[in-house]
Amino acid sequence: MKRYFQNRSPQKGATLLEVLIAIVVFSFGMIGMLGLVVNSLKMTSTSNYRSFASEQLAAMAEALNANPKLVAEYLSGSGTTDATCLTATGCSTTKLAATEIQLWQDRVAALPDGSAVICRDSTLDSTNCDGLGRPVVKICWNESRVSTDSTWSTACLINAL
Repeated sequence: MKRYFQNRSPQKGATLLEVLIAIVVFSFGMIGMLGLVVNSLKMTSTSNYRSFASEQLAAMAEALNANPKLVAEYLSGSGTTDATCLTATGCSTTKLAATEIQLWQDRVAALPDGSAVICRDSTLDSTNCDGLGRPVVKICWNESRVSTDSTWSTACLINAL
């Protein structure tokens, strides 16, 4: 038995140290991958919001183009849902525009801090409308969870008719 202990190498714990270093290197790699996955999820979420907003923008633009004589009612911006508009009997054109606006704004509210407006605007650069120019449809939402950069805080899609 003595001979067995005498032939052992003087290095003790070297393999354990190598394993610990490998675990630390692996951990840093996994933390990097976790950051990549989280960033990917944020961008996927943003992409979904932009797609949804684009669909809603197109839907309202099509509704306005389908009813050009009702542009004044759509521009009033007041939306209230009238249940008779959702039945086969129908409703007046004024109530139809108000119902479409309200249902559209309810759908846009699914976006984070989502807001939607139909107005006249000549600048086409923000959620504010100057009352001049062509009718526009604007949808804005908050994207501050994606980045701390202030340019990402509010995303808007604007369609001039």
